[in-house]
Formats: sequence, C-alpha cells, structure tokens
Amino acid sequence: VVPVKDAYTPVGGWFVRGGTISTTHVDPFTNARYTWSIKEEPAYLDYTDEEICEGDGANLRYIDESLDNAMMRWYEGLATDLCSVTTATNGYTCLFSLIDATGTIGGLATTNVANWASTENNSIGGSGAFANTLRTAFRETGKYKMLGKVDIIACSKTAYEEYEKSGLNLATLTYSGGSMAKADIGISEFAYKGVPVIHEPHLDAAESTLNGVMLGINSRWLKICKKPGDIMKFGGWVDMLPANKAGRCGLFKAALANVMYARSPHFKLTGVTA
Repeated sequence: VVPVKDAYTPVGGWFVRGGTISTTHVDPFTNARYTWSIKEEPAYLDYTDEEICEGDGANLRYIDESLDNAMMRWYEGLATDLCSVTTATNGYTCLFSLIDATGTIGGLATTNVANWASTENNSIGGSGAFANTLRTAFRETGKYKMLGKVDIIACSKTAYEEYEKSGLNLATLTYSGGSMAKADIGISEFAYKGVPVIHEPHLDAAESTLNGVMLGINSRWLKICKKPGDIMKFGGWVDMLPANKAGRCGLFKAALANVMYARSPHFKLTGVTA
C-alpha cells in the first residue's frame, strides 16, 4: 500500500496571534495498492556435461557458470518484461502502462485521483518536430516542484538516433593540433537540460507498433520493489529423473512489484520517425 504524491492540496494558512487555524479534516493521501509478481528462471545441470568435467575444480566451475547464466537470463527477462508495450498476464506492470496519461495503476484510475497521470504524446514525427514536444513534456513534468523533474530519458534506437542527429547538427569541429591532427565528430554522451539521454536496447521491440519512443523517468517516484526476504532465492537442486531427464534443476525466483508513487513527473513520447 503506497500513499501517492500527486493528489495533494494544501488547506492550511498563515497563523497570526489571536487568530484561528483550520481544523478541516483532510485525508492527505490516496493509497495505491500493488501485488507481488514472482519472476523465476531455471538453472540446469545435465549429467552428461557433469561427466565431461573431470575433477572437483572443473565441476565447480561448471556449476558456477550454470548459475551465472541463469541469473543473467533472469535479469534479461526482467528487463524485457519491464520494457514490453503491454503488461503481461503475470501482472508485472510494464513502463508503458505505468507512464501513461490514462489507465488504472495500483487500483487508482486517472479519473479518480487529481494529477494521477503522466504527460503523453503519441504522434511525434521527425527530429524537427520532437524537439519542441520534448521541451513541452519536460516543462509539464517539472511543474510540481516538490516532486522534482525526470532524471533519465530512455530511448529506443530510432528516437536516440534522431536525438543524436539533432545534436550532431549543432556540433562544432575543433582542430586539435599536432602532427596527426584529427577531428572527432562523434559525441560520447547526450543530455537534455542536464538529464542523461540514453539508448535502452530493450525498448527497441516497441518500435514495431509505436515507432521511436522516449520515456522520461523520475527514479525518485518509480521504483522496482522487492518483497522483504524474497529476492533472488535459489531453491536448491532437484533430480529430474521423475520427468525422464538425466540432470538436475534449480530455480531462482524473486517477488517484485513496480511501484509508482507519483505519475505526473514522468513523460512518454512515441511515434518518433527518422
């Protein structure tokens, strides 16, 4: 249960000597309620592979690498689901649903809670158009000063390349001197008004339906929360012979929830084209 930060309206005033104070009852919080989603990933040891590994050291390395691979798959699956266009049946809420101008998050609809909505524009166009839209979105998400502004802008490939293109058009080449002078026309890092602009490869799949996307995220108010005592548990090895498999299987699992404390200090821009 999370008290959301979008729906606050002050009712107090200035106190003066001999004056009266407001005793109006105010429920300052509207609570959003989230449920846990359990992410799992198996690790598998094949008996044939274990036989190939001669000696205790080789076997330990094989087991260790198998566990590492399983953890890498777990994190890869988490990132893929987080950046999916729609929330899967497992209930793990994706960024496109969390950062949205409509829809119900945490049991609360945008029509029921003041400002429980993100800035959204789904028809940006080319780089010449999205520069103005980005400026507007940035201004809208920063209008509630107590909530702060976005601190990272994550882009799919097309959106990032269009932003990169607009930056390169403004770049100035300088002569570095020396006998092997060279001009580096690349820009290693991008930002917008001090906020890092990054390419997130897991967002690229969204381009098949949304074209290029840019997500402005305020990490103070959007968090991946873990259930206490239930993060990256490994359940131990189980013999797979009952399933007619010559090997052992173990399971990594964790209970997670994407929790939005405030939706207004985020933006979603889609439809960016080259």
